[in-house]
Order: sequence, then structure tokens, then C-alpha cells
Amino acid sequence: CHPFLYFLMACYTGGMVLRKITNSLPLKTDDEITIDIATVIKNKKALTEEINVGKAYLAGAGGIGNAFLYALSTFKVQGEFKVVDPYFVSGGNLNRCLFFDEQDIEKSKVDRLTQRAQPYFNKLRLTPLAYEMAKIPDNVGGAWLEKLVVGVDSRRARRNLQGEIPREVFDASTTGISEVVVHHHKRPLEGACLGCVYVKEEQEEAHEKHVA
Repeated sequence: CHPFLYFLMACYTGGMVLRKITNSLPLKTDDEITIDIATVIKNKKALTEEINVGKAYLAGAGGIGNAFLYALSTFKVQGEFKVVDPYFVSGGNLNRCLFFDEQDIEKSKVDRLTQRAQPYFNKLRLTPLAYEMAKIPDNVGGAWLEKLVVGVDSRRARRNLQGEIPREVFDASTTGISEVVVHHHKRPLEGACLGCVYVKEEQEEAHEKHVA
């Protein structure tokens, strides 16, 4: 069995364990979960052949960025990922960031993530950029952003990333525990972009005010 499939199954197993030990979570699942691998991985060659990502950017070095690189390490990958995030590790990150521990608190997220994750990759180089995406040195204006993996955790941040006019975007996000949104687009567009998927709404502003 491919290592990624074990990683995927562990997520469902963790959810099932939580459901068994507590009756308060609104999880409605059967006692048996069946995962159709063909719907998860469209191209079976990706499980065995080497994947060249070229030069790509990962926006966000928090929980999503950590999990993405951890899962990616189960594949044969070459190229470069520039990891972009201006923030520092906090104690609140430790319960969902696989590569961070107590020693990383108050240190740069991108520095710690790239240092901890790099040993998992032989042919993929991880480069830290402690900036906002719009302010990184690579941004020389025009259509500079070729390939973007979205690892931020807010609708507003996703819309802002779309404003950088990336040529190709890979995105996945949760809307609570009930669903996962997976999105990909490549210019010229045949469908929606991040600005359309995460359109501004009243519920979003109410949530931001509550958090503030």
C-alpha cells in the first residue's frame, strides 16, 4: 500500500476514534468507511513515477502547510517549493502543525517548517520566504506567479492571493467538519477562480469580528 494511503486512512481512523470516545461530536458516520482511491488519486502514475513541480509557491506555513508537505513527502517529488509566510510559531499552532514543537515557539514559521521538512525530500528544495506574498522579492510585477499551492486559512486571504494573478492554483479548505472544498484552476480559465469560490459574504465578516 502506498504511504500516502496510510496517511489518508489515519485521518478517517482518528475521526472514528473521536466518535467512539465522545458522544458530543455531531459526527454522522457508519461503522465502516470505504474510500474509493480512484476518486482521490485520478492519475495512478503519481503513486509510482517521479513528479516534477518545477518552481512553485506554498502560501502559508501553518497547519495546512505542515500537513501538505508531510503528505507530499510520501511521493517522489523534484523541483522547488518556496514557502511563504510572514508570521511566527505560537503555542496555539502546536496542536495542528506536524513539524513544530515547543522549541519553535516565537521563531519564523517558514524557517522552522523548511528546516524540519527538508530531510523528508531528496530532490525537492524547500526555500523559506518570511514575507507576505505580495511583498516577496520575486514579485517584480506582471504575471510572475506561475504555480501556487494555497495553505492559508481564511476566505479573505484566498481572495487576496488570487489578486496576485497566479497562472495555476491548487487549493483545499474545510468549512467546518461537514465538508472539504478542493479547487484547481489554470489559465486560461474554464471555470471559477479563488475570488469566485470564496466570494465575500456577511457570515465571513461576522466570523472575523467574533475572532477579533
